[in-house]
Amino acid sequence: MLVRTRQEFACTTNCFRQLRRAIWDGDQLLYEIAAPGASGTLPSVMERDTGLGPNFKNGFYPTGRVEYVHGAELDAPLAMYRAEYSDSI
Repeated sequence: MLVRTRQEFACTTNCFRQLRRAIWDGDQLLYEIAAPGASGTLPSVMERDTGLGPNFKNGFYPTGRVEYVHGAELDAPLAMYRAEYSDSI
């Protein structure tokens, strides 16, 4: 699933401007990948799965990756791995 969110009109702080992808295995979420998605963002930046995110001191950029590890019959993940996320989600 891919969702692009742009809150540019009448939004002054902590605005979500991102491209978020969710990868599922049946009914379990395996990965979430979030990249910058504001108007004017280059497609190569929005499609980047790895690499450093933007400079977090210059704005609110909830970007990065999360991987979930599921057990055989649990409804909640056993573990999560976060990479390249800002400190503010």
